[in-house]
Amino acid sequence: MPKLDLDAIPQTNATGYPAPFNAPVSGRRYRRLAPACGLEHLRASHVVLEPGAWSSQRHWHTDLDELLVMLAGEAVLVEDDGETAVCPGDILASRKGLSVEVNNTDAEGRLVLADALALGAEEEPDLMISMATLTGAARVAVGPDLAPFYTDADDDAAAIARAAARVADPVWRMPFHAPYESMIEPGIADLDNAPSGGMAGSITAALFLRRFAEPVRYAHFDIYGWNPKPAPARPKGGVGMGARALFEAMPELLGLG
Repeated sequence: MPKLDLDAIPQTNATGYPAPFNAPVSGRRYRRLAPACGLEHLRASHVVLEPGAWSSQRHWHTDLDELLVMLAGEAVLVEDDGETAVCPGDILASRKGLSVEVNNTDAEGRLVLADALALGAEEEPDLMISMATLTGAARVAVGPDLAPFYTDADDDAAAIARAAARVADPVWRMPFHAPYESMIEPGIADLDNAPSGGMAGSITAALFLRRFAEPVRYAHFDIYGWNPKPAPARPKGGVGMGARALFEAMPELLGLG
């Protein structure tokens, strides 16, 4: 199978990576300080993007017609080190215009993903979905077997849950808990990339991302993507979570059957 043509990815700054937050300063990068106990899991993030991860199309059949659905994806890349890396206390201006205070340089992924969501929302899609190995809090909450996801739409949540059961790809709905919005509002900038205190880490990360997806219909998967030990048909190591459930749910989510 042909692999993703990396040369097709837009090059938007001097580092050769899409510029975080559409930064006017060429070459801005993030410094990531990750705990040593989790470094081996970073291997799960190194995946080969097959046709379908970048841009794909599939026909779904309905009783009335055959509809063509285009699934478009953005490959969002970031360099985690360098002399121009952001530091704790920096204030960044996002693509959407929201300012973000950086209080944790290990929460750099959501900064880049937020800008990608803002870019996607500009296209006014019918549905936007993000899937990311975003927080350790999600793993702590539901363990390595379940793919936690967020959505405001009860119908979408039910469709994803039904599809997950059909294909044996377990998921678990988490809440966009509005009272926690204040936890991501630091008082200096519009948003805080990682609130202090360590509480509700997956929820606050999802709320942060939702600010950039609005007003588009949106769902977010905060996946772990790692099997800590081998099991039948589940070897130890990096693993896709929630993808089969989501693909199975897509016709219902898009009203195609």
